[in-house]
Amino acid sequence: MSSLIGGTEGPWIVNVHIWHGEDWYEPLYIVDINGEPFDLTGVTLEWFARPSLDHSTRFVHLSSGSDGGIIFEDAPLGLAAIFYQKEDVEANLPINIGGKHWQQFLRMTFDDPDLGFVERHLFLGELYVRPAKEFATV
Repeated sequence: MSSLIGGTEGPWIVNVHIWHGEDWYEPLYIVDINGEPFDLTGVTLEWFARPSLDHSTRFVHLSSGSDGGIIFEDAPLGLAAIFYQKEDVEANLPINIGGKHWQQFLRMTFDDPDLGFVERHLFLGELYVRPAKEFATV
């Protein structure tokens, strides 16, 4: 498994693949414009999955805040991870059928002493939700 590396000057285009029947664990490494670790202390990370980016329906919202699903593994070093249990994957993320795919994005928000409230989209892209691997033909 590889980590998603995101820069604060994003958004970066990232396509995500998730399998029904498995927990989804995705390590995140956030860096600044110089490639140095971005200190995530005081930052909120949120991941959204929707039918399309502008769609009002939201399949999933994971957060480092009260909603849960994103944990800081070492905030000062820019290390976090998304963790979503397989039961939640199966209950909340429909399998893509007939070539369809969903959209996903990761947002970072924080208060900066000079800039005030800052909101940045770190990743956005396609979300492919696949059937359990033992049943997959892909």
